[in-house]
Amino acid sequence: MSQLTIPLAAMTVLAALGLFGVLVLNVLRAMWLRNAIDKTAARRDDEAAALGVLRREFAQAQADVAQRRLHRQNQLNRVEEVKQKLDRAKRDRVEFVHEIGEPGRGLRPFRADLSLAPGFAEEKPEEVPFNRDVWKHRNVADIWASSAQAAAEQASRAFPATSGVVVAGIVAAGDVVAGTAAAGDAAAVGDAAAVGDAAAAGDGVPVQETAP
Repeated sequence: MSQLTIPLAAMTVLAALGLFGVLVLNVLRAMWLRNAIDKTAARRDDEAAALGVLRREFAQAQADVAQRRLHRQNQLNRVEEVKQKLDRAKRDRVEFVHEIGEPGRGLRPFRADLSLAPGFAEEKPEEVPFNRDVWKHRNVADIWASSAQAAAEQASRAFPATSGVVVAGIVAAGDVVAGTAAAGDAAAVGDAAAVGDAAAAGDGVPVQETAP
């Protein structure tokens, strides 16, 4: 009986050892799989983090490009603004002064802005007073009159509505002149009647060109 019992015990032990070995292998395999999964997850996390960094860098690069474009456009706008100011300055450096009336006792100098009515040069080019190039610059009228109302009336007679010239902004330019002495070095362009006749006839009337 003892000879039969020993092999059965050995077989039981071997079976138990075999089963234990299988369990150990399964545990090791599970641990290996778990380690592999953890490494894969960590690698994916690293890749996601790197992708996030790339996205942020790309977004920053886009923002930088947009900022540079905006800055460049602002610079271009400033250059264009400076060009326009230079053009205006060039035009304003030449000033045509039209004198109406003469200094006299109790008269004061008034100044008014003169401009060509919008569209007049295109609609009636042959009726433009003086020369069309004159109206590309600043034009003013120095008027000797006793009051602003009188100055406005004189300007209206010198430049009637039919002449296409718009008179605006009449302001006093000095104090009452005592006596009949000439005030200033401005040369007379013509009195009101002469200017009015020339405007009606379409003839060129000499004007004074001064620099501010």
